[in-house]
Amino acid sequence: MCRLALAVPLLVLSVTACGGSPATPAPAGGSSGPAATATGAATADVTATDKDNGHELRVRGGQRIRIVLSSTYWNFQGSSDSTVLRAEGAAQVSPQPGCVPGAGCGTATATYRAVAPGRATVTATRRSCGEAMGCASGNDRYTLTVVVSP
Repeated sequence: MCRLALAVPLLVLSVTACGGSPATPAPAGGSSGPAATATGAATADVTATDKDNGHELRVRGGQRIRIVLSSTYWNFQGSSDSTVLRAEGAAQVSPQPGCVPGAGCGTATATYRAVAPGRATVTATRRSCGEAMGCASGNDRYTLTVVVSP
C-alpha cells in the first residue's frame, strides 16, 4: 500500500519532467468537425463546397460559414432566415486567371454568420454551366441547410 502511495506521485512527476502532461479527459458526448478546435472554441470557420449540395450542416452560434462554389455563374439568393443565418457582405466572384471568357472558370463565394439557434437554407442558382451551355436539371441549383445550435 505504501509503495502504491509513493508510486503515483512519482509517475506524475516523471511525466511532467519529461515534457508531457497528464491526459485531459475528452468532453462528454464527444465532438468532431469544425466546431472542435485546440482551444475548445466553437467559432472556427466552416467551408462548404459544391459537394455539400443538398446536405445539412450543423454549426454552433457565432460560427462563420463560407460557401465556395466552383463556377462564376452561381448567384446566391441568401439565407431563408436571416435571424438564424446572416449574410456577411455581398457574395464575391473570383474568375480564374487565364480562363477563356464565358467559360465560368473560378469561384463564387458567400459568407454567413450563425447568429441564433434554428434552421436556415442557403440557395444559389445559375443558368449557364459553361461557355454557351445550359445546365442540366439538378446542376442549376445549390442548397445547403444550416442547423445552428446554441
